[in-house]
Amino acid sequence: MSDADSKPDRLLGIPMLIARIVVGGRFLYLASKKIGGIPEFAKVLDTYAIIPRTPPWILNGTATYLPFLEVVLGLAVIFGVYLRSSFIVLLSMMLFFTCIIYMRGGELAAEKSLDYCKVAFDCGCGTGVVNVCEKLAENSVLIVLCAVGVISGSRRFSIDGWRAQR
Repeated sequence: MSDADSKPDRLLGIPMLIARIVVGGRFLYLASKKIGGIPEFAKVLDTYAIIPRTPPWILNGTATYLPFLEVVLGLAVIFGVYLRSSFIVLLSMMLFFTCIIYMRGGELAAEKSLDYCKVAFDCGCGTGVVNVCEKLAENSVLIVLCAVGVISGSRRFSIDGWRAQR
């Protein structure tokens, strides 16, 4: 085999590894911000009016559970454990919360008579007040990377790949 034939083999799995590090790292970072302020995160979740206020344990439990789920999924994606399943859950979360952010941005734009892309609010992502269009663009990139993770068959540089070889 010539060097030209072996070069693609060495690069195989690198794009997926980069996607895993970007997605997993972003979820770990944002989860760490939320874990440090669970009561504030619960208040922001409450503004979306998608989780019942009574009994209060539902809202508080969700605000506590979600960041830790993000930590587990972020680590699973980075290390390559149950990759497809982890990416499916992350993709589902991203699609759901992106739709919620989109709708909330529309509500605020109508309330304040602003152009949509001039709206800024705390979406609950852990970064404080953000511009809605910038947040939707960021989420779109993460959605694409999660979709790549779901459809990619690459398990190189992952625990899943290592287990499959044994």
